[in-house]
Amino acid sequence: MKRFNLHLFITFSLAPLLLGFGTIAWTTITQAEYTVAMDKMNEFYTVNDHYSVRISYSSFRGHESEVPYETSNGIYICDKNKYYSQLLGTRTIQNEKIKIVIDSLHKSITVANPEENESGNEMKKINYENSKQYITAYKTAPIANGKLYRIECNPTPSYSAYVLDLSNDGFLRELIVYYKNEYPIDPTNATSAKAKAKLKISYSGFDSKTAFDPARVFSTAKYITETSGKLTLTKAYSSYRLFDNRIPNKK
Repeated sequence: MKRFNLHLFITFSLAPLLLGFGTIAWTTITQAEYTVAMDKMNEFYTVNDHYSVRISYSSFRGHESEVPYETSNGIYICDKNKYYSQLLGTRTIQNEKIKIVIDSLHKSITVANPEENESGNEMKKINYENSKQYITAYKTAPIANGKLYRIECNPTPSYSAYVLDLSNDGFLRELIVYYKNEYPIDPTNATSAKAKAKLKISYSGFDSKTAFDPARVFSTAKYITETSGKLTLTKAYSSYRLFDNRIPNKK
């Protein structure tokens, strides 16, 4: 079965976690029980490999804070191994031949080979198979129409815990990441108190019956053209820097 590789940069507070409806009563579970939940999520995104979903990123100063200081909204469109995402000033397009990342902030376009098994690959993710060596505890708690899963980690990664909100059918509704490092609450004040960062990624409006034209959504013709293997920026993006990181296929 194809794994849903949740890619992320993640963290943990010993204080009780509040998600807007009271203190969560966590129950410790085994790695095997957690793997069952991840397999169910993987199955959901394997069966539903043609969809669109809205994504919201909210950043918080403090693990207990529920008031974001910054929020960004975007979209993710998937059709099997092809996908389009737009978030935080960056667009990513992958089709059968190529993957490109358009960074409007730094005015750059990076080209690479398409990645395999990208179905269900929403933006940044946690590969739970590779991160098992860092995990110290698996916990769960029931919520409306689903369950929460809390994963606590040792000092090795940049995060100390993360929480997943999974619906009963395996849809990932929300991911909360608790970072270890402290940052000034007021970056303009050298003596400002510090707090550990928290990131909340919410997924909503999942639509597996969405109608879109793959030839248009996953096309890169707006940004680059290719002639005899050489890439050229289109006129509209001629001021951008182009980075061709493709690896030639071995025959």
